[in-house]
Amino acid sequence: AVQSVLAAALISPPSARILTGAAALSPVFTGMGIGHLIAPSFAGVIAAMIAGIAAWACAVAITPCLRDQFRLPPLSLPFVFASVIITLAIGNYPLLPPASVTDLWLPHIMPTLPRVVDGFFISLSSLLFLPHALVGFLLTVLIAWHSRILLFLAVAGYLMGGVVRGLGSGHWTAAWASTDGFNPLLVAMAVGGVFLVPSWRSLVLALIAAVGCAIIGDAL
Repeated sequence: AVQSVLAAALISPPSARILTGAAALSPVFTGMGIGHLIAPSFAGVIAAMIAGIAAWACAVAITPCLRDQFRLPPLSLPFVFASVIITLAIGNYPLLPPASVTDLWLPHIMPTLPRVVDGFFISLSSLLFLPHALVGFLLTVLIAWHSRILLFLAVAGYLMGGVVRGLGSGHWTAAWASTDGFNPLLVAMAVGGVFLVPSWRSLVLALIAAVGCAIIGDAL
């Protein structure tokens, strides 16, 4: 993100607002994603800087098109483009060894939780590339403090995604433990609590979106 700020400062006119909205969010997420995919190294830091600049440039490029032509925000698309490119390229760069350590060095102070609750916490914390129940619990507290409606939508979206996987596979334990359960919960929060005014109709649309997101995620 720091490297993107410097690049934006060099390229943008002095009066322009540098790194706001999606242009600011994408480099941050991209750097976190690189840290999750690549083992700590000097080459990994360079890769994160390059990827952050690429995400910022992509956000600057596609934002006017999406906003003017389709009236849509870019959201995380720049992050997706940059991170996918880096992920596909890792195999060709031996100086960028993939991360293999799964221990996040976080204290295991959480008690034994039901599979559904533990899966929700881990899925929620995966939004920050830190799949750990403790991180998910802290995020849950923050979301509840900010908006109980968003927390309700997150739980509902996660449950819908798990139900889809459980009904389709018959393996309910694996369905609740799926690490990409953050997709349905994030979509439910966006549709039901951000893009639309919270209501029963938006809740139904959010649940439908969560189901579709789970199916698309399994397809990908």
